[in-house]
Amino acid sequence: MEYEEMQLSDAKQPQPESESFDSKRSRHVNAV
Repeated sequence: MEYEEMQLSDAKQPQPESESFDSKRSRHVNAV
């Protein structure tokens, strides 16, 4: 579920709330 929302955010433009998401995504990418 979280992965889907992450991809959706990626497709969208860098929103103001994307900053927090970017941090989480960076960690997820490292985990993968």
